[in-house]
Amino acid sequence: MHDEEDAAAGRRLTQPLLALWGEHSFVGRHYDVPAVWSAYADDVTGAALPCDHYVPEEAPEETPEETLGHLRSFLTAHNTP
Repeated sequence: MHDEEDAAAGRRLTQPLLALWGEHSFVGRHYDVPAVWSAYADDVTGAALPCDHYVPEEAPEETPEETLGHLRSFLTAHNTP
C-alpha cells in the first residue's frame, strides 16, 4: 500500500489491524498510535507494551499474548473454530 496515494484516493485497509508499540518509545511518548492508524484502516486495535522500540525483543511474553488475542477475536467474530 502506498500510504499517501491510497489515503488520498480514499482507499483504506478493511481487515482488522493490530498495532503494538513500546510505551517508552518515541512513538509511544509522542503519538496516539491507534488514531494515526485509524487514518488508514477501518478496524484498529492496539496496545502499548512495557518496552521501548524493539517490541518483540523487549516484551517477549506480551507480544504473542496480544497477537494471539487479536487472532482469537478475529476467529470468534467470523465463527471459525
